[in-house]
Amino acid sequence: MYYINSKQEKILGNINKFGCMTYDQIKKLNNLRDLDKQLKTLVRQRKLKILEDNIYVTIGIREVNRKILRAIDIYIYLINADKEKNIEWCTLNEFPFVMSFFRNGKVFDVAVIEEGEELIYSTAINRSVAERIIIVIENEKQIEKIKINEKVKYCTIKDGAVIFL
Repeated sequence: MYYINSKQEKILGNINKFGCMTYDQIKKLNNLRDLDKQLKTLVRQRKLKILEDNIYVTIGIREVNRKILRAIDIYIYLINADKEKNIEWCTLNEFPFVMSFFRNGKVFDVAVIEEGEELIYSTAINRSVAERIIIVIENEKQIEKIKINEKVKYCTIKDGAVIFL
């Protein structure tokens, strides 16, 4: 029987919530000086395992959802962008959205659209009831191919840095 401390519990809670997180995302979200030690302990206790590219997952997860990783970058960006407007809740979502969160009295839905998926996502998002939509794209050229009737914020993510277009 292994016991975990409050720091490890917080790390484990975030990874359980999202299913997977990169080392950098865990570091930005938890702001711990001894993060390496805490992660090493969780891996040794078989609470977490490391998959490719320094991605941590809970035991039982076999593959990484890259779209969730990109949505987590948005989540972390918005937490750090304006400390007065905190995110009250956040949850993973079903297609066409990856994540939804409540911030500043409003619900936001996040969709991650890779190249070639513009048409199917445009159709699905137009059928949804979402009002505030953030779309993560790979490059600006995709915007021309996306036909969404609602007001949308587009962004790209390069090496964990979020750039709104």
